[in-house]
Amino acid sequence: MSLYALILAGGVGARFWPRSRQLQPKQFLSVFSENSLIQDTLNRIAPLVAADKVRVMTRFDQAHLLREQLPNLSEQQLVLEPFSRSTGPAIAVAARLLAAQDPEAMMLVLPSDHRIQDQPLFQETLSQAIEYVRTHDVLMTVGIQPSHPETGYGYLLFDNQPLQTGLHPLYAVRQFVEKPEIEAARRYVQSERYLWNSGMFIWKAKTLLAELALHAPELYQAVMQLPDNQSDPDFDAQLKTLYSQLESGSIDTVVLEKSAKVCVIKGFFGWSDVGSWESVYQLSPHDNSGNVVRGDAFTYDVSRSYIYTPQRFSALIGVSDLLVVDTEDALLICHRDRAQDVRLVVQHLESTSRGELC
Repeated sequence: MSLYALILAGGVGARFWPRSRQLQPKQFLSVFSENSLIQDTLNRIAPLVAADKVRVMTRFDQAHLLREQLPNLSEQQLVLEPFSRSTGPAIAVAARLLAAQDPEAMMLVLPSDHRIQDQPLFQETLSQAIEYVRTHDVLMTVGIQPSHPETGYGYLLFDNQPLQTGLHPLYAVRQFVEKPEIEAARRYVQSERYLWNSGMFIWKAKTLLAELALHAPELYQAVMQLPDNQSDPDFDAQLKTLYSQLESGSIDTVVLEKSAKVCVIKGFFGWSDVGSWESVYQLSPHDNSGNVVRGDAFTYDVSRSYIYTPQRFSALIGVSDLLVVDTEDALLICHRDRAQDVRLVVQHLESTSRGELC
């Protein structure tokens, strides 16, 4: 039973504007090191998944970035979407292709733009989850022990009794909760019965397809009509037709929230989805004033701020708790408490036909 990795790389990263754009989204940016986030993702799973068993899914208009940054991937390892339809259709298409090529395929599904601080512990956690999935007909999620009330993540309510004990206990999932208000998030953390939903999954391709047939029959029937291989000359045209007829939907809402086969393994390996500039601030080394400075900047009486100015000199005086991100054609100045609202800038630019800045 072979293990395949599916890396989802078709997102835009609207809360990462102005660095993240449609044609240069967050997953292809170098944020914490010389490597991009997607390069780090591929490197950290190398001990778990053979290089030829990696599949990466992205949009056609981002494929050139993928080929530049991951040049060792063959064309057979790329699955190109005509446009984004969220994770539900994307994972369904990938599961259909893998099951056609290898009926016993196991899938490790990973976002391309997360940050993992303890990679050995991450690999150990996934290894335990993979072994459980080999012998059980389940849809495994990876849940993160919350460190604080967070309104930017979904939550998983897990059962009282573990399915498997040990360093990384496994539980049945009782409920998925969408991104909550702050008071609800506080209750979830205090209860110690909820985990953050990391968006990482492990399952057999055939198990996911069976659950799709049960809970999302229209999507199941649609993907099963696709050719068995993305190298088929009709594949791209058929996928475009399929996507034009589908609504967007996350794998959570399409299948997982309805399935009785979902379980979760607890993760303690220092995880972040790097979902905003506030996340970057929190994950970066700070100076004595609590600032993170990237580039040529003068600061005086400045504290607890993230300053990214690589292209020109900037000066900040007498301010605190700011996010300042300066690029060649756009400047963001935002209070750290409003980092989630950066997506509103992208919505404004799209609605006013300023696509060159998106």
